[in-house]
Amino acid sequence: MNLLDRLSSIFKKPEIKAEFQTQQNSRLIGAGWWGNRPYWPNFVRPIQKEVTTTEWRTIVSASNKLYWNFGVIAGAIEDKGMLAVGKAWKPKFLGDDKEWGKRATDWLVNQWYPVAYVNGLSFTDGLYLDSLALDRDGDSTTVLTETDTGYPQLQMIAWHAIGSRNGEKTVLSGPYRGLRQYNGVIQNEFDRAVAYTILGETEKDDRTISARSIDFLMDSKVPGQLRGFPIFTSALMDLRDLTTTQGYIKQAVAAAASIGLIEYNDTGMVDPM
Repeated sequence: MNLLDRLSSIFKKPEIKAEFQTQQNSRLIGAGWWGNRPYWPNFVRPIQKEVTTTEWRTIVSASNKLYWNFGVIAGAIEDKGMLAVGKAWKPKFLGDDKEWGKRATDWLVNQWYPVAYVNGLSFTDGLYLDSLALDRDGDSTTVLTETDTGYPQLQMIAWHAIGSRNGEKTVLSGPYRGLRQYNGVIQNEFDRAVAYTILGETEKDDRTISARSIDFLMDSKVPGQLRGFPIFTSALMDLRDLTTTQGYIKQAVAAAASIGLIEYNDTGMVDPM
């Protein structure tokens, strides 16, 4: 039997014909992946299993690289942050005790706001940076803490400082021992975040902090999501290709501009004709 006859016998099988018939008669065009289109696998698992920790960090790292090197992206993220939060987020008392409200507003604006964060960052600057982090890094983490004297303070945590040092999927020790964890987020049996692991300089400097003392911000895309995705995630490949292409174009223009042409004639002067 030659190859043509063999293929004919295969496609005459009832199950193959039935499959083609189902795809062609599907209510949704996108449900029929027949023809010359490449195969796309089905994704039916939770987002934590579809996107590994390494893949997530690659996405956020690429987003940061584009932010620092692509002016259009940086401008869009910063303009959004300035319009949404800006530097004018001031408290406004709406209660009945006006005198107490005046004292409370004065304490917030003139005492706590300027030194709200442990590193001396002001509260309004922190809100602006939270807005940038949501779009650029996917999420923003702030620890609710205090000084030795009980003075309330905030500590902003970088996106890469939340994680599992050795990639464990289960907490091995401490009060949360036995619970599942993904990328530094410890969750209970209902997939609710109950604690976060903050990585230090060394393993002994790592901290596990209850979710009650964490202000974790994220724009969720799917149910059960534990870490956020940058706002430009779906366009990262196109933006990366665009950046690469622009680099090549600039190199080509620079090479062409560096070539000079010199014309020689018998008189050594401009031709009068």
